[in-house]
Amino acid sequence: MTASESPGTPLTLEQWRQVERLACSPDPMQWLCGYFAGLDAGLRLPQEQWTFGTVVPGRSLIILHGTEK
Repeated sequence: MTASESPGTPLTLEQWRQVERLACSPDPMQWLCGYFAGLDAGLRLPQEQWTFGTVVPGRSLIILHGTEK
């Protein structure tokens, strides 16, 4: 689908072209899909339920990241 084939889109022509460029690269597109799905799920919650992290005394979290390059 191109910008001219999507009537009523809230995106400008330039924004639509950026989406099309991203769609050609599966890794960034998958990341964006997950990001927007999480953002959408969070925004559907009432503002009183928004959480930005909770400190639990005596617990820690270590995040490790590695690649094979």
